[in-house]
Amino acid sequence: DEGAIVVYDSNSGLLKTDSVQDLLDDGPKNELYLDSGAKVVFKINTNREVQIGLRSVTGASVTYTISDGSTTKTYTTSSSVDMFYDLQAKSSSDATETTYTITVTSGGILSITDIKECDSTGESIFGSLTADEVVAALTGETAEAETADAVLTVNLADYTGSVIASTELTATGVAGESATFAAADILSAVSEALPDGYALVDEDSAADQTVTCGESATLTLQVGKVATLTVTYQKYSGLFKKTTVGTVTLTKVQTSSTSKATFSASEIKAAVPSGYTVLLATSASVSYGSTATKTVTVY
Repeated sequence: DEGAIVVYDSNSGLLKTDSVQDLLDDGPKNELYLDSGAKVVFKINTNREVQIGLRSVTGASVTYTISDGSTTKTYTTSSSVDMFYDLQAKSSSDATETTYTITVTSGGILSITDIKECDSTGESIFGSLTADEVVAALTGETAEAETADAVLTVNLADYTGSVIASTELTATGVAGESATFAAADILSAVSEALPDGYALVDEDSAADQTVTCGESATLTLQVGKVATLTVTYQKYSGLFKKTTVGTVTLTKVQTSSTSKATFSASEIKAAVPSGYTVLLATSASVSYGSTATKTVTVY
């Protein structure tokens, strides 16, 4: 007949013609059999309700557990008829991946007949398992994570772009994960690497840096020669006699081809010790990479 199939009965040696539906209803099914001590692990990725079909192959009592990685529940069945049980409830949240492990702890043979999504969208609900996830689920042991170094190279360059010095920071972590180098640690390493007479143009440019373990990155910070002016503030304490009331150090970092830094009169006045006034102050020029002094009279 059209739409029928032919089945051979090995016991009677006869050919039987039956409908496809009869074979689907009464014929063998694709089932997974778990004997006592056996386990199976799989990952579900859906926010819909999921049910699992289970039965005892022989009708003998079977005890098994279902674990979702955070909780483990124990069940017993002796039904040889395919029965569906809730694996996870429907959720209004976005779909998340959950790894389930089913373990037969005692009794007969457990058959897993089906895992189905209620109100199915037609898309696969199974996620991919990594080797580490399988090891963790089946043995209860977490595979040792591969470690790798995250390397941050910090180049210190002047206004021309020429690298004056370099330093390297290293952090060891799980390969593929991120390592963060704190700004304070970067500044500390830069401080040790800076040649004498140089300084960072802007310390705020040394922000936190993130590098993937197993990879390397480069950070370039601008540095320059330092011009230093030490200003001593003095007042008259008697005829032709002066007393020092305070000292301040002013610095500027080279950011261009200009060879000297100019400290203006207003900058020198602004640094005067509290309670004193500068009536007259003049600017001062200092070559980058050198130090100069200046004395100012206060009242």
